[in-house]
Amino acid sequence: HRARGRAFVFAATVFWALSATLARFVFRDRHVDSLVVVELRLAIATSVLFAILAIWRRDLLKVRLADVPYFVVLGLFGVAAVQSTYYYSIAHLGVNVGILIQYLAPTLLVVLQLLRGRWVGWSMIAAVTSALAGTAMLVGGVDPKAIDAGPLQWAVGFASAVAFAFYIQYSKRGLVLYHPATVLFYTFI
Repeated sequence: HRARGRAFVFAATVFWALSATLARFVFRDRHVDSLVVVELRLAIATSVLFAILAIWRRDLLKVRLADVPYFVVLGLFGVAAVQSTYYYSIAHLGVNVGILIQYLAPTLLVVLQLLRGRWVGWSMIAAVTSALAGTAMLVGGVDPKAIDAGPLQWAVGFASAVAFAFYIQYSKRGLVLYHPATVLFYTFI
């Protein structure tokens, strides 16, 4: 299973990198609205995931009716909010800045724990600091778009980090009861 796991991690990395690059091309060169890209991306992902689950893991399509409101909240304020704010952000601030801002989400979760009076440990603080520094170095310089961006574009950019933090934290509740593919599928629809 190790080789398969590594293959999945590699594939996820490739698709993640390609999606940001493709999105920049679509926004900059084809002038497609960011919300159209979000809708199309989620529709394709939902269709593919449904086909896979319907063929190989039909049991993962079953959820309790009482849990439907949970999936609606996670879908709207998690997946839809993350996708729409992130793609809007990279369309108006550039890919580098959009990625950097969204990846503040884990830092926000650690800060939230600290504000609640829960010590996370020096190793967690070092890990978050290293991750932020590494992400900043990885994404490189600031896109010229970001320099001319207004307060709305910056607010939406930071909203992507808040939405991503919400998605990370709130999805844990569903993952206690359901398989990750089930949570993912029902938050997409």
